[in-house]
Amino acid sequence: CFEEEEELMRAYIQEIQDSFDIKMAMEYCDTHDMREMLEILCDRADLKANDENHLEEFSAMYRLNMERKDQQNQKNVSKELFNKIISQKNKTEEMQIFQ
Repeated sequence: CFEEEEELMRAYIQEIQDSFDIKMAMEYCDTHDMREMLEILCDRADLKANDENHLEEFSAMYRLNMERKDQQNQKNVSKELFNKIISQKNKTEEMQIFQ
């Protein structure tokens, strides 16, 4: 049941602190269209970002992807957004692939 899954995920993201778990939760929320929780995770990633975990680039790419999904739903993905996405200077292989 989607409501139970969402409730479990909401409880999980309230507890996670490890950067790897934040990254995995961001991917899960993005894949399952749990936007509200993905936004919470992006905010947490921004706060916990450092030179070792690169959470800031994960947050930036997932935020751009949310924007892309919004525009795609309106059947109008802008060239400006496309340029923002391709101009990202991602250091991690995960975000280079996602990009």
